[in-house]
Amino acid sequence: MDKKPLIIHGHFYQPPREHPWTEKIPEQPTAKPFHNWNDRIHKECYEANTNSPYLREDGTVLKRFNNYEYISFNFGPTLLNWMKIYHPKDFEAIIQGDRNSIKRTGHGNAIAQAYNHTILPLATKKDKECQILWGVEHFTHTFGRAPESMWLPETAINQETIDLLLAAGISYVILSPWQAESYIQEDGSSILLEGKAIPSFEPYELEGSNGSITAMFYHPDLASEISFGGILHSADVLYQRILALGKHHDGVIHTATDGEIYGHHFRLGNMCLSALIEKVENSQQLEMTNYAAYLAQSKPTKKAILRPGEDSRGTSWSCAHGVSRWYKDCGCSTGGQDGWSQEWRAPLRNSFDVLSSRMEAIQTEEIPKITDTPIHEIVKEYGRVLTGEFTPRNFCIHLGVTDPSKQFTLCTLLDGELHRMYSYTSCGWFFAELTDITSVQNIRHALRAIHLYQPFTKRDLIAELKQNLAEAKSNLQGGARGDQIVDELLAEIKEM
Repeated sequence: MDKKPLIIHGHFYQPPREHPWTEKIPEQPTAKPFHNWNDRIHKECYEANTNSPYLREDGTVLKRFNNYEYISFNFGPTLLNWMKIYHPKDFEAIIQGDRNSIKRTGHGNAIAQAYNHTILPLATKKDKECQILWGVEHFTHTFGRAPESMWLPETAINQETIDLLLAAGISYVILSPWQAESYIQEDGSSILLEGKAIPSFEPYELEGSNGSITAMFYHPDLASEISFGGILHSADVLYQRILALGKHHDGVIHTATDGEIYGHHFRLGNMCLSALIEKVENSQQLEMTNYAAYLAQSKPTKKAILRPGEDSRGTSWSCAHGVSRWYKDCGCSTGGQDGWSQEWRAPLRNSFDVLSSRMEAIQTEEIPKITDTPIHEIVKEYGRVLTGEFTPRNFCIHLGVTDPSKQFTLCTLLDGELHRMYSYTSCGWFFAELTDITSVQNIRHALRAIHLYQPFTKRDLIAELKQNLAEAKSNLQGGARGDQIVDELLAEIKEM
């Protein structure tokens, strides 16, 4: 009897937490007893999944699993950069998990991620392209092979994103089943979903302007039960649930969740995952694989049509309206209290958009004085500096810039561009409160970008930022407005 393919995807990610001036993560009291949230989540989840025990009933360890060898996964590039420095053994175990999956299935479990988790549909075309190409560059440098897929931050997608993924050589994406509006069957008939989830047991084709990409819509109930339903209490229950899905449907059984559920959000969830792997490995009914291996044997026969989303700006897996959560008060939030609003989201994004326009004007003025290479081509290729393939100086020489003063100017502008990109990291809008550490961190990166660009303009970029952020107001009693947060951060920087 043929075994049914089972794919479990884990999206492992943390925002850039390093202070932009020190490049070190400051102490985060909410992460106690650990120094910061990266350290805490690493111990509970990332490390735990590299050497996860499978236990006998009496607690004896029978074997240990590198879970990354068996599950589909992606790691955010900024998280892997941190792990490579502070936890190199676990970093190497993750890479080895991908290598072992290639030996086992013919394809790697790891997929790429857009670089620093910017919501792609809300980004400019140039920023979308850079986020995608930096993600591809980082993945290729890290895993030693080209990626077959890319995790889209919050699974956010629109038509322009599809086209840029195709241009970057990406062949498939993982999406929420609620992102589809309808699908077209082999006979050409259209099935309107009317708010229901698209059937998840087969691949679908998504048309782009110059080709098509495959979409894998994960199983919604299984994802919900893993993330919120407590099913990780028992590998037996999880295994039987998966078997039940297989009895009622042909094709692939697959789902996707935040990877942090396996040990951080759910204590010892990594051990449930290991026990599931053991059960599947000894099963005659299921076989753990990855998307690329499955798609090598199963091509899409149906086409999916995506929902346009609110304001026709695209859709995601964590905003019922589309991608509104990251630019306005749409009602979607996490961690808030009754009566709180997220009206601060719009001025936060607007302030960064205005800053971006100022920085683009400076680039247009200054970079042609240094090199004839088009600005956007330089920024795209800067991903090779982010991976460590080039030092900043050698990157300048690669571009033909040999004058030390011009090298310094170019490196300053490119470093500022990186921090501008970081200011759009999605976490800054995800939670309910302006003073959340993720929103404040985005403002820090904007300030660092300003610090690097201010010498090239007579405009007072800090004053502009404060003026725009004054409209962003905290929900907390006595909480600071956005301009007051800027003043607090400037005082913090001055004391460093």
